[in-house]
Amino acid sequence: MGWKLRDDGVQELCRSLDYLLEAVQTLKEAVRMGRMLDGKGGLKVDPKELWCHDLTCSRTSSDTPIVGEDAKTALKRLKNARTHLTSLSKSLDDAIRVVVEASSKTCRPAGLALLPDDILAQIFEIYIDSYDMPDNYDKFVPLECSPQILSSVCRRFRHVAIHIPSLWRNMSLSFPKRMLLQHKERCTNPIVHISPAGDVKLTRAKMLDLIQPPHQWRELRLHYSNEDHASRFFSRLQRLVKSPFYSLERLSICNDVGWDPSWMFPPSARPLRKHAHVVSSWRMPKLSHLELRNFIPHEPIHCENVTSLTLHFTIAEDIIDERKLRDLFRSMPKIQSLSVLFNVGGPFDIRVFDETLPTNNRPVLLDLKDFDLNIQARTPANAIGHFIALVDLRLLTRFSLRFFGDDPPYTERTTFEKLVSAIFPFRIPDFNILPTFANVAEFTLRIESFRGSPHLFERIFTSMPNVREISLALLHDSNITFAEQWTKEGAFQRLRTLRIEVLQMDPRRSSLSLERFGAFAGKENCKKFRKMEVRNPTRCLLAKEKEELESLLGEKLCWIDC
Repeated sequence: MGWKLRDDGVQELCRSLDYLLEAVQTLKEAVRMGRMLDGKGGLKVDPKELWCHDLTCSRTSSDTPIVGEDAKTALKRLKNARTHLTSLSKSLDDAIRVVVEASSKTCRPAGLALLPDDILAQIFEIYIDSYDMPDNYDKFVPLECSPQILSSVCRRFRHVAIHIPSLWRNMSLSFPKRMLLQHKERCTNPIVHISPAGDVKLTRAKMLDLIQPPHQWRELRLHYSNEDHASRFFSRLQRLVKSPFYSLERLSICNDVGWDPSWMFPPSARPLRKHAHVVSSWRMPKLSHLELRNFIPHEPIHCENVTSLTLHFTIAEDIIDERKLRDLFRSMPKIQSLSVLFNVGGPFDIRVFDETLPTNNRPVLLDLKDFDLNIQARTPANAIGHFIALVDLRLLTRFSLRFFGDDPPYTERTTFEKLVSAIFPFRIPDFNILPTFANVAEFTLRIESFRGSPHLFERIFTSMPNVREISLALLHDSNITFAEQWTKEGAFQRLRTLRIEVLQMDPRRSSLSLERFGAFAGKENCKKFRKMEVRNPTRCLLAKEKEELESLLGEKLCWIDC
């Protein structure tokens, strides 16, 4: 082909390319004659004709054996061709990606312009729903994802956007007055966001007067971090709410009041009585989802149709009256889904004043089917036990349990044992006692704080004989065993699927965490230091450590995955 060759490597490459071109030319002629690689139409190209033409034609008959040296040469040529084809294929993939990236900015708007209005409307709704409203508003910051942005793209986008009420449903007190009125005009059933402020002057509680009347609200998300600020919000709401919340489907009240050592009393999940009284005075017949974070009312709430309840306890010094929890649950008899987070330590507790009373030993959530329980590793086991007593665990069909914590107490076996015992009481298999989780069909267990032990895992799995799906997320050194003896005690009798995820090691506890190498952080330190070599046999588990050390040491780091 007249190639100008510079060395043997280039010459070999050119021979391979010539070989590929000849094969392509042979294929082209075969296609013209009606033969295909896949044999469609009944005629198929013989691979030997494409790739081994010289080898097959050099023999005088089909019975003549192939000479060993010729076969060796042909095989080498075939392997070289395959290598170059792979390289060409990768190059083609790279070119496709470059062209797609270069043309996407032009093609996407053109493609969207061709979509019918109803499809475009669905895309707009997905776009808005994918963005969470910011939760702090000392000053208004334009939203990164908003109906205003969609409306400003072009005339057609504006026409579609202003006729979709759901795009305009989010109304925050941080919005400028003009923007708030714009949302009010285009959506009659808003989601009202009341977020924490850094100063009482920035609470903007008066902006509630500009929003639709409360009986039209679809959701209310009230979040405060200061009792004085909360007083402004509740006081304004008390004046505004004159009739039942006929449209309210979701309510979220989050109390994030911090702790100040100068205070006489620590913060509590028991709100000020005047705040709790406001909430207890509301009538919410349509409410289906309720979230309460560090907010346990003194009186029952009027929301008898709630089916999903979320509770968060994050104040470590708090003591909750178990009777208040019972009253709260009794006011919502239709609860089917319960999600609870205990992110506390001692001396938090749920106090039962008289455990001998029959009413203090009976569960009150009698329709509960779905239970998510998240426990910080240092949460007192007594508090968990008192809360669990409110739930009839035998009725559950789905149970999700998570143990977490920033600094897992690996050596404190008794801590994990106490927590497990509070949820999974000891049961003698031979006795005719119904297992604790007799009806659970789907179980999820995520343990980020403990290695566990075989006998505790045995207690967990033998308590749910009818489970069909188990999903586990465990530490890489978890002490779990699936013993044959467990099956004789009723475990896994109906199990269909078992999923296991190995959790990545927390970089902060790794011997290679960045904070352990402070001596090398400054340019003036260790001036003669030239190289750090790390041999890593656990590749994926140390990805974060590798990234951080590379940012610190640069070329001085020699990382070897072995």
